[in-house]
Amino acid sequence: MSPRTMATLSSTSRRLRSLVHEYVTSISIIQHNGHGIQYQIMELQALTSGSWPHLRCLNIKYRAKLEAAAITQLSKASWSSLVSLDLSRNSLGADAMSQLVMGNWPALKQLNLSSNRLDTAAMVWLTQADWPLEELHLSDNRIDLKAMQELIQGSWPKLMQLTMRWNKLNAHTIAVLAKAEWPLRQLDLGQNQLDANAMTLLSEAPWHDLESLRLAGNYVQKQTHAAAIARLCQAAWPNLVNLDLSKCCLGGADIAGLCTASWPKLSSVYLGDNCLDEISMTYLVKTYWPALKFLCLCRNALDDAAVKLLMHSSWPQLEYLDLRENDELTKDAAIFSSNVLRCAAVF
Repeated sequence: MSPRTMATLSSTSRRLRSLVHEYVTSISIIQHNGHGIQYQIMELQALTSGSWPHLRCLNIKYRAKLEAAAITQLSKASWSSLVSLDLSRNSLGADAMSQLVMGNWPALKQLNLSSNRLDTAAMVWLTQADWPLEELHLSDNRIDLKAMQELIQGSWPKLMQLTMRWNKLNAHTIAVLAKAEWPLRQLDLGQNQLDANAMTLLSEAPWHDLESLRLAGNYVQKQTHAAAIARLCQAAWPNLVNLDLSKCCLGGADIAGLCTASWPKLSSVYLGDNCLDEISMTYLVKTYWPALKFLCLCRNALDDAAVKLLMHSSWPQLEYLDLRENDELTKDAAIFSSNVLRCAAVF
């Protein structure tokens, strides 16, 4: 190959690379075996060597431990347009977090650190990050009482969404979380250990703009179910739109407290995968949810008599009723109820 040809190819390659960097807005790096530290460093070095002036979303998953040295390489990048960073499922620890917070990403709003190994030491580093976070995902980590005490020190005046599923949170950690001065609108505390005391503390939190609360999978002692729901319903959340209480082993009169809730904008309620029965429906129909559009009652213990009670409800805006996998429910009863309620039903 002649020198002229080589020069032409080299020039073309540089122009092509420049064009790629100019127009790419999202990058995903998915590795299933993790590779070694040298491979990680080389790969991230190649990534950060580019300017990527319009990069907005970055998703990196090694499915194994992403070493701190590799994170050091990542934090060297200055991406002024980066809005979303997903580093979930990388087994990150405190050593990695100490490097990550060095990243110069002034527009970063969404940070996903779920399914890592983040503990108290990691939270100490995270709260030092100077990013205008609006969404923070910390599910499936090691957030205990001390870690929560560090986390709420984070100065994120625009933080509106927090996800903390699978962290073994309890009343003690909720007491600390409730002190956080963040304008939360979406909060996911599913798959934890929240009892009646935790619900009381949660209901007293000063999140008056809260719109979505997910508590799915909080298995507490059976004798405390009713008290937990009753205390939760004391919360003054005038803007609450979405409530998820699925997979909480609720049955019988456990949901009686819902009748006292004052959430005029509530439009979606998830009560699936519980033990709700005819007794439960006598309480549910007493709720006054004028904005309710979606109600999930799938996989419960509802029979024809239980579902027919729904005709006595006060949900004028109901559009969709999920009655799937209620083994004792007949098709005729489900259709009758949907006709009376004037909504679409799936069963």
